[in-house]
Amino acid sequence: MDNPTKIMGIGELLWDLLPDGRHIGGAPANVTFHTTLLGHQSIIVSRVGSDSAGTSLCAGLTELGLSQHFIQTDQTHPTGTIQVILDQAARPTFDVTDDVAWDYLEWNPKLAQAASTAQLVCFGTLAQRHRQSRMTIQRFVDTAVAAIKVCDLNIRPPYQTLEVIEEAAKLATVLKVNEEEFKQLCQLAHIHQGDDELACQQLIQRYGLELIAVTYGECGCLLATQSSTVHHRGYTVNVRDTTGAGDAFVAVLCHHLLRGTALSGIAEKANRYAGWVTTQSGAMPRADQNLLKLIV
Repeated sequence: MDNPTKIMGIGELLWDLLPDGRHIGGAPANVTFHTTLLGHQSIIVSRVGSDSAGTSLCAGLTELGLSQHFIQTDQTHPTGTIQVILDQAARPTFDVTDDVAWDYLEWNPKLAQAASTAQLVCFGTLAQRHRQSRMTIQRFVDTAVAAIKVCDLNIRPPYQTLEVIEEAAKLATVLKVNEEEFKQLCQLAHIHQGDDELACQQLIQRYGLELIAVTYGECGCLLATQSSTVHHRGYTVNVRDTTGAGDAFVAVLCHHLLRGTALSGIAEKANRYAGWVTTQSGAMPRADQNLLKLIV
């Protein structure tokens, strides 16, 4: 840990309970995994229980080549889980267990040091559903003064209050939403939805954003800044499981933001990688070098 940490994902770390078994998940963990594959020093900041689920989760992180240096252990609350239900189109719905270890992420000097050296921080709103973790995450992001701050809203009912969403958006420099979250955000913010590009510009002005990314599943994405807009129509693939596809998109977005890649290149590569992830099971499939060469 002598070198500055380039990318840090802070928030939920849990077991995704899928029809074919359990998989390590949580949006920040998924992003951390994929950015590690893309060559970054990437660290997950989270909290697990002192139970067998937490022990096996940490062992799984080691197998994936991910550091446990910033994984806290909670003696009171259990390791988090999400029941993932896939419909006929392999689209997931989520039943998120409440009052678990990652709801009680604690601020400490080690986190302060990590935040101050981060070049990019990825965070979301799900892990801010409880006051303890919300305060820690907001303080972490606020302390990362030199970092690109990427917020993936990850709206999960009933954790979608306007207060939490707006606080997160105002902390961010980059905001990523899927199509449904985009609609919900516009409704909550009283922004008319007749024109997505115009709505993006209004959101950029409202929250002081540098970039907003809207993903439309198999229909691609829209990337917008104050001065430019890029659409990508996406890729046609044989979908197996869409869980984690948005996190894969965010990982490539983070990678190319750090490299200063043009919006068109970001859109093409992020859609290509997210599309591939949907052909696999779970949120953390390991891409081979041939694919990664097309992404980096």
